[in-house]
Amino acid sequence: MKNLLVLILLLSMLISCNKSDDIKEIDIPVNNKSDNITKNSNGIHILIDAEKQNKIREEAKAKAEAEERGIILAEAEQKAKEDAKLKAEQKAKEDAKAKELNAKLSIDKFKLKYSDLWQIEKETASHIELKNVSGTFDFEITKMPASDLVPFTAYLLSSNKDYNQISKTVSAKFIGYISEGKYLDGSMGKIVTMAVEDTGIVIISINSKPEKWYLNSEIFDLMLDSLEINTE
Repeated sequence: MKNLLVLILLLSMLISCNKSDDIKEIDIPVNNKSDNITKNSNGIHILIDAEKQNKIREEAKAKAEAEERGIILAEAEQKAKEDAKLKAEQKAKEDAKAKELNAKLSIDKFKLKYSDLWQIEKETASHIELKNVSGTFDFEITKMPASDLVPFTAYLLSSNKDYNQISKTVSAKFIGYISEGKYLDGSMGKIVTMAVEDTGIVIISINSKPEKWYLNSEIFDLMLDSLEINTE
């Protein structure tokens, strides 16, 4: 009987030891979802402190903001280029329209083409004045004889105290001079003196706002090229 009790006791102890070993072999799961846990090069989890986390977030935010600014800046530059192109194209169209000499005028034996963007302001038997928002064009037949072209031109240019001559050339198309200069008020101008047989000296001039001089100067030259003189 005693032997049976001893045997039962030994079996109980053996079973108890086996259960203890089973418990030791159970792994405790680890929550890997924490934002402040990462792994080093050896695969071991390490803790990231709050300051470093904030720095990482700030750097990511700064990078995102910089990328957004870069996109906005690129879009703005592209729009500026497109606007400048449209503006240049519109200006080219307007300039081309302004240089279309689609109207005519006559005075004495002279005929002249001009743009209908210019309006006739004054008209007499010896003088015509055209105007638009950026300048004034004058065509005047004087009573001075053609033989006095040189002294008359010198007097005309020197007596105009508001006009500072920049250049003066002899015309290759007619007998006369072409003077270009600047007025005291900042406007630009050209003055042409022309000797016409059996008529006298003709003065053709233009006065223009400086910002439109590049265009009005060319228009003036085109008008001058269109001049016809009836010699009959």
